[in-house]
Amino acid sequence: MPKEATTGAKTESRKMAEQIYDMIMGAIEQDLLLGNIPGLDSKYAHENEVEHKARMKRYKEAYKKFDTELAGFMGRIKNETRMSKRSSLRKKEQKARRAEEQELENLEAAFQ
Repeated sequence: MPKEATTGAKTESRKMAEQIYDMIMGAIEQDLLLGNIPGLDSKYAHENEVEHKARMKRYKEAYKKFDTELAGFMGRIKNETRMSKRSSLRKKEQKARRAEEQELENLEAAFQ
């Protein structure tokens, strides 16, 4: 595979990973969306130490929940992919079987 294609695939994979991260994290903790993280220091510049510790605890819990949600999401993707593969193979087998049956019918007709 050419280097450009590999780089393009990596870029697409990264974009997809970022979209999945934001999709899952968006339902858990808005502050931790990829676009929001760079601005957190200025957003919370006024907070005291107690507030900061509470926020860090909240973020820690958010990342734990994220990991759980991501594992579930990836499991569902794996199952869907497996089912799609099976369905595709089943359709291909049915098509091949119909073609074989047609050939047999043609051969039988030729000998009659």
